[in-house]
Amino acid sequence: MNKRTLIALTLFAASVMFSTPRAETHGQNSTTTKITEHSSTSITGRVVNESGQPVPNAIVSVFGVGTQRPERRNTNTVEDGTFRADDLPRGVYAVSARAPGYVFAPDTSEPVYYKPGDSVTLRVQKGGVITGAVTDMSGEPVVGIRVSAVPHRDSEGHPSLGLGAGIPTYTDDRGIYRLFGLSPGFYLVAAGAKLPGFPMASAFDDDAPTFYPSSTRDTGAEVAVHYNDESTGINIRYRGDRGFAVSGFILGIDNQRGGVEVRLIRASSGVIEGLTNTQLRGKDNSFAFYGVSEGDYYTIAQRYSNGTDDGARSLPIPVKVRNQPIAGVEITLNSLSSISGRLIVDSPVTDSPAPKDKSAGCDTTRTPSVEEALISPRRDQEEDARALSFMSLPIMSLPTGSMGAPNDKGEFLLQRIEAGHYRIETRMLHESWYVRAVTISATARTITTVDAGRNGFPVKAGERVNGLTVAVAEGAASLHGSVVAQKEGAALPERLRVHLIPAEKELADDTLRFAETAVQSDGSFTLNNLAPGRYWLLTTQAPPEEASERSPRPIAWKASSRTSLRRDGEASNLTLDLKPCQRITDYKLRYAPKRESAKPGRD
Repeated sequence: MNKRTLIALTLFAASVMFSTPRAETHGQNSTTTKITEHSSTSITGRVVNESGQPVPNAIVSVFGVGTQRPERRNTNTVEDGTFRADDLPRGVYAVSARAPGYVFAPDTSEPVYYKPGDSVTLRVQKGGVITGAVTDMSGEPVVGIRVSAVPHRDSEGHPSLGLGAGIPTYTDDRGIYRLFGLSPGFYLVAAGAKLPGFPMASAFDDDAPTFYPSSTRDTGAEVAVHYNDESTGINIRYRGDRGFAVSGFILGIDNQRGGVEVRLIRASSGVIEGLTNTQLRGKDNSFAFYGVSEGDYYTIAQRYSNGTDDGARSLPIPVKVRNQPIAGVEITLNSLSSISGRLIVDSPVTDSPAPKDKSAGCDTTRTPSVEEALISPRRDQEEDARALSFMSLPIMSLPTGSMGAPNDKGEFLLQRIEAGHYRIETRMLHESWYVRAVTISATARTITTVDAGRNGFPVKAGERVNGLTVAVAEGAASLHGSVVAQKEGAALPERLRVHLIPAEKELADDTLRFAETAVQSDGSFTLNNLAPGRYWLLTTQAPPEEASERSPRPIAWKASSRTSLRRDGEASNLTLDLKPCQRITDYKLRYAPKRESAKPGRD
């Protein structure tokens, strides 16, 4: 046994000791207590498998979204699959579940958020398995080498970031590995890869990774993974290619402290191939990646906001690795921007975030709270295209600005924002509110406001934008239904979307009154938090290039598209009068293909 194999076996044994983390539990000392009662400060629910059977000992994570200091809860399900997360402050929460061998399988690809008092059913399914052997070029087993499944595309074909999936594994004394609990999708399987964000050392870290079957990343073969299915014989012939170091320094950090994340991104695909964190302490501002394959890359660095500033980010720096290490890469951090504002109810000039007359609102079982909203800045498409054209990097590779959740006074702060032209997207958990207006102070010394809902607003580099007001009103309507084909039994086209278009002329350019949503695979659609009024209904088919976008920008942001939508909506002559607080639950919308000449465009 050579020295390298001995080191690998030692590291493999150490990894087994720490491969099964346990969840922190809160108030769940008994494994037989059935949870039945509800509380306005608790999120409760149940975890079930694909057959609807309870899953005991699943780990449920409850995470506050949009706050500066997010609330976190980890708890375990009991015998009947129920769980409870108590003592949660008001706010917006993401909830997920996992169990050994299982993966979280939500009913929709869109994010779903919850508030204290909600009860939720979470579904998990048996994950997929990839197994095989790693041998060297002589056919001998490679022992103790790290093997990981790197997401390449998800089950819907969207490109993935390229980070490793879950905890990697190591080959045994026969060179055999087994990766389990994988979500459906398409993976590249790598041997010897030093995973982004995975600190444990390996005897092969200085080598370039080998991808199944015996390839570089660019030529590696995809492996399809399905729920409760096993892909066998995924054997890798380890190349042992030499890897190279990429190192450098972070500049623009005078008097700054804290952690900086540096990403190494392959230029051809935009996937993240390396990720490291460095702490700024005095003059120690260096970073390094090891085991890097030959190729063209970009490095991007970001220092996250820490509550006292808005963080900083660099421009992408090109790096070409050609048969030698790369040293002295200089990455300069530039200050990011922030937007502060307030969410108010009823009127943009009211002094209180609470409704003045609750009797005028919808008949609900509980009073809405301003803390149950999410506010997000989003750049206009034209700005994104111009900002990224010089480097040809997908948007998904760049860190994005933060969402914000208002406090009990309605105040919110959005940080880590790059310079550009922005619009505000608002998501509310309570069904009785709709966004009436988004305004922003024209200057810091005047009460003059700009209609940021219709036109958006610019943000300069390093600027702290104040005075954003998101005004909501009670009386929202909702529409739930399904799209049906013209001919009974016919299949619906892919990428369908449902639009609500304001029929009133005076609202023709009010982007807040336009609504759209994707049609799900079963034909269903949902539109919530709609302003009362008269609308035209329209179905459109999104262009093929939108298939790679997880959350396309609304068509109505573009003036020419608003004109096209109104023309097609009026021609369809399908109108809907939504009354305050109206709930339509089983609407049938017949799909009618539009004329090609009337096709609305996107930026």
